[in-house]
Amino acid sequence: MSAGYNQATLLGRLCAPPEELQTRNGKLFIKATIAVSVQRKNAEGIGEEHTSFVPTTMFGKTAELFLKYVQKGDMVHLGGRLDSNEWEGNDGKKRLSLSFVVEQLNFLPNERARAAAPPPKAPAPARLAPAPKPLKPPAHNDLDEPEDIPFRSTIYRDVRKSRLSRRNCL
Repeated sequence: MSAGYNQATLLGRLCAPPEELQTRNGKLFIKATIAVSVQRKNAEGIGEEHTSFVPTTMFGKTAELFLKYVQKGDMVHLGGRLDSNEWEGNDGKKRLSLSFVVEQLNFLPNERARAAAPPPKAPAPARLAPAPKPLKPPAHNDLDEPEDIPFRSTIYRDVRKSRLSRRNCL
């Protein structure tokens, strides 16, 4: 069987305080619901906003950071994967649910941070800075490349030389 690809991204707002839980081993994980709104056209062709409420799960350090810095209503950008869970309901029918397992958490500016920040100050009057000293050009090698590039290796130079010599031979 070939390997699949399971990656998803969410950009939305936290709906309610997350639920703190522990694994059987006592490690922290949380469940939170993220509201994701999109614009789409209805049956009459009129654009309207549709909101989906996506259940998410976070583990370890990601869960700790989320609890510490994200509050209800805050916008977050999440990267991760979809995870399915099958179970049998009380009526004997099989049920399926999807959850978003967060693997990457990106904080975004939010209203709370803007309200707490002091208003921007007027810029100070500009002062003339002393003229910068002219930079001396870097030393170049026979390939007309700077010698002081730290990540260039001798292998790169050898490959580059062979390409140039092949080009000159054609």
